[in-house]
Parts: sequence; C-alpha cells; structure tokens
Amino acid sequence: MEFGFHASGGGKIEALPGKVAALGGECFQFFSRNPYGGVVKDWEQSKVEKFIAENRHWKIKNYYIHSPYFINLASKNETIFSNSIEAIKLDLKRIKAIQGQFVNTHLGSAKDFIGEEGFPEISYDRVLEGIRAIIGREKEVPLILEIAAGAGSILGSTLDEIAFFLKKCPALRGFCVDTAHAFASGYDLRSEKGVNDFFEEVEDKIGLEKLKLIHLNDSAGTLGSRMDRHRHLGEGEIGLLAFEKIVDYFKVRDYNISMILETPTEEGLKIDLELLKKFRDKS
Repeated sequence: MEFGFHASGGGKIEALPGKVAALGGECFQFFSRNPYGGVVKDWEQSKVEKFIAENRHWKIKNYYIHSPYFINLASKNETIFSNSIEAIKLDLKRIKAIQGQFVNTHLGSAKDFIGEEGFPEISYDRVLEGIRAIIGREKEVPLILEIAAGAGSILGSTLDEIAFFLKKCPALRGFCVDTAHAFASGYDLRSEKGVNDFFEEVEDKIGLEKLKLIHLNDSAGTLGSRMDRHRHLGEGEIGLLAFEKIVDYFKVRDYNISMILETPTEEGLKIDLELLKKFRDKS
C-alpha cells in the first residue's frame, strides 16, 4: 500500500517524480496534457527518458495518467465524441511510453439523452461504442473507469453502472474508487461499518481484484448530494475515521494498491500524507 497525490509539473513531466518525492509521495497521478483541451504538443523523447529515470531514482514504481476533463463518451455530438476517444487513445499511448500503470477516466454525461425513453440506460450503447473504439482489437488495455459523483446526468456514479461497463468490455483493466465521489453519490463511508459494507459490495458486484486505484478525498458535499468538491482528510462531511478504516481494510487483506490524494493545498496535502502513513504504519 502506498500513498501519493495528483501532481502538476506545468508541462514538465520530467520534474514530477522529484516534486512528488519532496512532498513525501510514494506514487502519483497527473494530466499528460491541458485537461481543458487545446493544442497537444508531442512529448520529447529525452523528457520521457528523463521522467523514467527520475522515477527510478526516487524509487517510485507506480504512476497514473488522468484523462482530460472534457471527456464525454456519451455525447451525441460527433466532435466531442471523437475527441474524447482520441484523447484517451493518446493517454494510453503515453502511459505505455512512460512505463506507467493505468489511464484513469470518467465516462461523461448522458445529458444528450434526457427525455428519451429508457434514460439513462439508453445512453449506455453510445458509451460502449466509444470504449470499443478505444480498445480496438486489443485484448487488454491499461484503462480504468473512475466512479463519479453523479451530478446532473453524469454516468458511472454507482457500482452497478461500473460493473456493467467492465462486464461488457473485459479488455478494460478495472476501476478507480474516489471516496468523495462515492460519498456524494450515496455510499455512506462515515463509519467502519459503512466502509466495510461499501468494499464488500465492490467485492460482490465487481471483484476486489478489479479495484486498481483509490482516490482519497474528503467531501464538501453531504451524503448523496452529488456535489463533486474535495476537502482535506477530516475537514469534510466524510470525516477522518473513514480514511483510517479504508487503510485498515486493505492492510488486513495485504492488498497492494496506490491511494492518491486530490486535496486542495500543498501544505494540507503533506498533512494528509502524514496521516495516511501513520494509519498504515500503526501496529
């Protein structure tokens, strides 16, 4: 079990490993491009090689790419749909180039299908079309789906939906749990029982082996609010106990997994990391 955070290098990927290590991170996640869109520059091979070397130097073995914010595999707009597919394909190419673990993505919004009979399930075929276009003929791709908070018509906010897409597209490697998103979508993680019940549901509906990454974030929104706004651990509606019990859950099972913070400030981030290490290293 290792802890890290979402890192930003201002486009200088080779600087990321040193920055992560300096703040106490043991793994990390980053955007491979501007997450809001725009022109995408090719990576210089020298920077890719430096990035790999720096991770080895700092003994960081696991790092992940998060897909851009604009991804929407449920869009009826052909430009948005095709751009989403191409953006994820690029990130998959890049994660292989840097010898990383997985690309983590959201599915997008079914808003274009509002008012149609069978909503939101009718949008699933569009998402499957997009995922299959990304996968192509590959038998396995390093792509995982992140559970969403469910604001508006966002897809993938329940374990049932995540399970559906993983079953339909077995080439996908698995999924990512974000605690703030799960809480906002209605999974109560505020107690030891709540944590255990949630991950037992993961085991039952998907399989724990499909859980490849965890985002540890407290939530500004209340239970079931569908508000996607993160807080530092113990400073939101979930509370600190949940994060201790999540660490305990995986420690008892000796389950090796990266846990990534996406909390707001650098100073708070260091405190969050120290807390998590304390939970992990207690006897």
